Amino acid sequence: MACNGMFGNGPGRPIFKNNAGGDSIQPPDPKKYFQLSKAEIVVVNWEARMLYMDIVAIHDSALELPDDSWQQHKALNIAMKIINTFRPGNKDSITKCRTIAADFLGPDVGSYEIYHNATEVDIFAIGHCHIDTCWLWPWAETKRKVVRSWLNQCDLMDRYPELKFACSQAQQFKWLKEEYPIAWKRVKEKVKEGQFHPIGGCWVEHYTNMPSGESLVRQFLYGQRFFESNFGYRSKTLWLPDTFGFAAQLPQLSRQAGMNRFLTQKICFNNINEFHHTTFNWIALDGSQVISHMPPVRTYTAEGTVADVKRSIAKHLSLDQDHTALMAFGKGDGGGGPTWQHMERLRRCRRIADEVGILPRVHVGKSVDDFFDGLEKKAGSLVTWFGELYFELHRGTYTTQANTKRNNRRAEFLLRDIELLATVASISDRSYKYPKREIDGMWEAVLLCQFHDCLPGTSIRMCYDDSDKVYENVFATGTALLNAVYRSLDIVEVAEKGDLKKQNMIALNTLPWPRMEIVELSDTETAVASGEGIILALEQFTGAEVEARVTIKETSKGVYKMQNSQLSVTVQNGCIISLYDRIADREIIPEGSKANHVVTEIKIDEISSIKSIISLTAALEGQQSVVECSAEVDWHETMRFLKVEFPVNIRNTEASYEAQYGVIKRPTHYNTSWDMAKFEVCCHKFADLSEHGYGVSILNDSKYGFSTVGNVMRLSLLRSPKAPDDTADMGRHQIRWAIMPHRGGLSAETVRAAYAFNSPLKFLSCSRLKDCTLTQSPIRLTGDQSLILDTIKRGEIDEDVSRGDLPSHKGRSVIIRIYESLGGRARGRVETSWPVSKVCKTNLLEDDEEAVVCENGNFKVDLGAFQVATYRICLA
Repeated sequence: MACNGMFGNGPGRPIFKNNAGGDSIQPPDPKKYFQLSKAEIVVVNWEARMLYMDIVAIHDSALELPDDSWQQHKALNIAMKIINTFRPGNKDSITKCRTIAADFLGPDVGSYEIYHNATEVDIFAIGHCHIDTCWLWPWAETKRKVVRSWLNQCDLMDRYPELKFACSQAQQFKWLKEEYPIAWKRVKEKVKEGQFHPIGGCWVEHYTNMPSGESLVRQFLYGQRFFESNFGYRSKTLWLPDTFGFAAQLPQLSRQAGMNRFLTQKICFNNINEFHHTTFNWIALDGSQVISHMPPVRTYTAEGTVADVKRSIAKHLSLDQDHTALMAFGKGDGGGGPTWQHMERLRRCRRIADEVGILPRVHVGKSVDDFFDGLEKKAGSLVTWFGELYFELHRGTYTTQANTKRNNRRAEFLLRDIELLATVASISDRSYKYPKREIDGMWEAVLLCQFHDCLPGTSIRMCYDDSDKVYENVFATGTALLNAVYRSLDIVEVAEKGDLKKQNMIALNTLPWPRMEIVELSDTETAVASGEGIILALEQFTGAEVEARVTIKETSKGVYKMQNSQLSVTVQNGCIISLYDRIADREIIPEGSKANHVVTEIKIDEISSIKSIISLTAALEGQQSVVECSAEVDWHETMRFLKVEFPVNIRNTEASYEAQYGVIKRPTHYNTSWDMAKFEVCCHKFADLSEHGYGVSILNDSKYGFSTVGNVMRLSLLRSPKAPDDTADMGRHQIRWAIMPHRGGLSAETVRAAYAFNSPLKFLSCSRLKDCTLTQSPIRLTGDQSLILDTIKRGEIDEDVSRGDLPSHKGRSVIIRIYESLGGRARGRVETSWPVSKVCKTNLLEDDEEAVVCENGNFKVDLGAFQVATYRICLA
């Protein structure tokens, strides 16, 4: 029996002011039990209940309506008459009181027909039940919350025909389908009747800042395909009311997934700067835009009170452009949804507006689509907001639960590799079957863990015990799939690195450009991996060659200098006190400063330890050398924040941070409160600070929090909060990052180095290297280096791949996704080694949109700044 409160069962202070239950954002109490002492059957006196709702509505009107208005005075007068008329235990007095109330509320307040002739609408009231897929409860409890909440809504719809209920998250629908088939059938009936509205078009209400661009695409792809296959339609609205900030490219991706409308609530919770728009056009880095709305009631769990209705206009910040607002009402976060009280309150709010005026006209019975249809007509006159929607309240979310964030990055690259290799194998080897079911299962698991309270690190320990098991299964499945595809491609894993010739060792490159790297095969064996394809040849280095290319010596006690042909690095006590570019004749570290300096605001306790390693590899001609750093941290702190900082001799008012499918520039100063509020920001694989002619990039393989103030760059490593998980990040961690000085500004050199840092070469054995066709990639992208071929996969609708959930077609196709990474127009050419019948440009859902001219399997690519493009290559 589930026995937790709306917000878990943690002890301590309430989360919200009026939360009488005492639940808080604290670790759950495993010894907290409840005893059911009494259960009674009661017969409801419906007239008495309705009188109660009448008097509450009139009371609230007296409080909320203007002090100098006749409507407020009338509400007070009616309330006094009811009080003077009511007699406890006297049924006739209840009837008389309701007659008095009708003088303020109207005679038909108890009927849904009050909405039938209501042509004027200010507020579209939409039933909603926000259920956090995990937070202060594990996934198992979420499944129970879903079935309880949604069946209650189906019952409420029978009693209140006007109710339209919007509900997101395909994952929750899938759980209901698999585990509660009777409830699933009931929900589908209500969907068909038009009262239950699946919405959002995503697998879960995901966090948008840290997932990769491809992960955001798959949230849409898997979410929309589930809705289409089970309910017969796709969502038009991206629905993320509770997510902690929004990535700059979301409008572009949302539009390409069939959703040109966006709703959120969270940004109004900023605690430094008030966001000044309610309704606006939100513009992505490439110029794509979506109509956006933040309900001015300032909650996604409105109670439907007079105060809520009033606030929906009083707090509306875009009245000069459009006066309508959406209000999502119903119990939420922990489930529940609308109740009969919500429905009765809203009926009375509408009658007050019709009878005495002043109050905005609320309407129950229209849908989210109806609301946005009206806004769409005025889209051209709405104000605009460009770039990310930065959230100023929930802090530390880029760092906490480091293991989950590392697993997320690792899983994203693993899936990328599997899809690439499985695509190649399924095209070249007819006996190899593309493992669509297994890949789908892996993606759905990864997307689940990107829920907005899981990936950011804001859930209880039980949730991370769950996600750890999910990732463990993802990696086990991924390993099995890789081994199977290796066999199809006539390559096998080596037992251990070393003995290059005896094991016919090769390097596996899953990045879409040529690579040349010095690799360490063992303590005594070094080689150069080079080539243009998926399989790279290895050429052994002698010990003398290595020593000639890179040196290390102790210059004074405890001070060491490492040097290759490009860089000279001086290290003292684990910190870099000098980083000198020998080619540019330039010192990068300011005099007296220390780079690679691991810092906290307060001294680390003796129980914790940090061991750092700094390494410099021999430089290769034509490639920028990097300084690789790693740290082994045994972390046992309380309320500490661990960062590593890099002061550099670079000046710029802006720093660049990699985001999904592009780069975001953010200030390095605190000139305004908006600048200061971004004291920590999200970055993906690299951050860069450049001035004219020179710059420094910091690469990472699993971290997302960064800050640059003045000339000091800081990478966030670990935190130690004690709620809601009091064990968050405790234990041992292996962390990697790299410092990459570069001549010139930010360029494709940094973008590629960051990919390589996250996708190290894999060492395998190939007995027939001379006959291997994979020494050249079967799909190649040439041209501007800012173009990135990010994804290669099989088409969702291919007959030999499709799982039958939606119509398929005969023939084989390959889907590729390309984006422009640096912010300028770029042209290139895709070349294929396979016979091609035609090429189409598609949206993210893989619907063909326009034919592409193709000659001999090759076609041109022409993308604008930060544009994302998807192509279907149909094979002959």
